[in-house]
Amino acid sequence: MGSYAFVSASRPGDVVEVRCIERERRALLEFKQGLIDEGGLLSSWGGEEHQKECCEWHGVECSEITSHVIGLKLPFAQLHGNVSQALLELRYLNHLDLSYNDFDGKEIPEFISSFQELQHLYLAYCGFSGIIPHQLGNVTNLKTLDLSWNMLRGGIPISLANLSSLHYLNLSHNQITGLMPELRGLTSLRELHLSHNFLRGVVSEAHFSNLHSLKLLHLSHNSLVFNLTTTNWVPPFQLDAMDVASCYLGPRFPKWVQTQSNISHLGLSGAGISGQVPEWLWDSLLDFNT
Repeated sequence: MGSYAFVSASRPGDVVEVRCIERERRALLEFKQGLIDEGGLLSSWGGEEHQKECCEWHGVECSEITSHVIGLKLPFAQLHGNVSQALLELRYLNHLDLSYNDFDGKEIPEFISSFQELQHLYLAYCGFSGIIPHQLGNVTNLKTLDLSWNMLRGGIPISLANLSSLHYLNLSHNQITGLMPELRGLTSLRELHLSHNFLRGVVSEAHFSNLHSLKLLHLSHNSLVFNLTTTNWVPPFQLDAMDVASCYLGPRFPKWVQTQSNISHLGLSGAGISGQVPEWLWDSLLDFNT
């Protein structure tokens, strides 16, 4: 079936254009069948009023040029159940948001890595468990990856370092363990959120060597030790905010923090730093607040 069809409108003789592509409509309906829709937000899906026009269904976004489904945005929809593999029929999907639903401890479906057009993936507060699929490192168009506030375990896949287009990475508030991988491949990264995991090991200059675009760095409440062998190391980034509370940066106040002239939030509690707070820190904070 082609991309377009026509159905009768409310007045005799009138027609309205239906953009929905039939195979994508069927895929959405199969996806719905695997879900428990407690909030009733999917009641428009397949309803009599919009039975054919899936581009008008709640949370569905279609391209105005090609009519393909390009967005599926269902946060806070009170959904439970299974994420059906039928979604693979949405080959041009670039935005998938299922955050703030509850998938009852199931694993993140590996087939999500097959969406090669995907740019934004939001799966926060979804009740997912298991490991982070290493196949996500193959979704090279990803700009946003938010898997925070789940029950994910295991390590951070090294393959995520392949995501050179990634702007935002949030894996915080999970049960992720192991060493923090070097992130030098994330050359477009602006925000890195890895707080409240169980990461351990040494953090060196190599972890940040190519992160020129980084603005937010949140690593708090991990067992990480900053061991920067270059005494006068100057990071490649200029941060707006940094929180490394409960990581070890001591025993002296790290000189490289002084290079961050734009910083407005600095979390260093429990970082193993002793001695006096340097005068330049008070001066920089005063300059920022005046």
